[in-house]
Order: sequence, then structure tokens, then C-alpha cells
Amino acid sequence: MQGAYHAAGNALLYGATGGQLFISGRVGQRFGVRNSGAIAVVEGCSAHAAEYMTGGTLVILGEIGFNFGAGMTGGKVIVLNTQDSFNQYISESAPSSHILNEIDSLDLKTLLEKHVFQTGSELASKLLDKENIWNKIFTVFGGIAEITDSKETSASNKINALD
Repeated sequence: MQGAYHAAGNALLYGATGGQLFISGRVGQRFGVRNSGAIAVVEGCSAHAAEYMTGGTLVILGEIGFNFGAGMTGGKVIVLNTQDSFNQYISESAPSSHILNEIDSLDLKTLLEKHVFQTGSELASKLLDKENIWNKIFTVFGGIAEITDSKETSASNKINALD
């Protein structure tokens, strides 16, 4: 039964400081915990993914488990948001999320292409064909959010006040 197994075990990339990982399948618990520099694409994960993450980039092309992103302070995670009750799996201490911006889209496209090249993933290949709706089906945690004019003005006023 597709999706009923884990292609790889628990604690993958725990404390990783670099490297790349591409897995065409779901992974176990604590994926990317304390990641500070690794880049990875997987097709779903169990509980506690991206806990205490400080750097790196993770792409999750499937369901996530509970307590996602707890204590995450850096890096970026792009999640395919098609799971029922998606928000109930996000930790209260996870960073705020945003829709894909231009940088996120470029990162996602590059990583999906590499994932297809490395694994032959049918899922990633299908998602590449749906680039026009990515902003509706992907959610980003961390990374660089869009700066609005009001934030730019506010920051500029603070800097001038110091002069």
C-alpha cells in the first residue's frame, strides 16, 4: 500500500551541518531536528520534523506529523499543504508561515528538479508541471518573507531616529 511505509528511518539529518538528501518516499520521526545547514527533499514525514532547526532548507512533499517546527529559529521548510487539518500539526512555537515568494519558488523549482534527477520521483515531476498553482499548495516556514512598504517605512524611521 503506497504511503503506508517509511522509505527511511527516524532522526534523519539530526544535527546536520551540511550535505544533501533526496528520498522518494516518507521518512520517520524527528526529520531535520537541529539541522543547521543540510538541504533535503522527502515525500512526507512523521512527528517532530524541523524541531529546533537553525539553518538549511527542507522540502516536504507530503503529510507531516504533529509538533512540526517546534522551536525552529532559522532555515526554511517548504511543505506541500494538501493535508486535512494541516494547521493542527504545526507546533505553537513554530515560526510564522507565508506563501511562496519569488526566492522560495526558485529554491523549490531547483530542488524539485534535483529530486527528480536523483530519485526519479513521479510526485516531484507532477508538481513541476503545476508551478502555476504552487502559491496555493505550498506553505513556507522560515526563510525570507516579503517586506511590505509599511515595514520598510517603519524600519527606515527607526534608523533615522538613531542618527
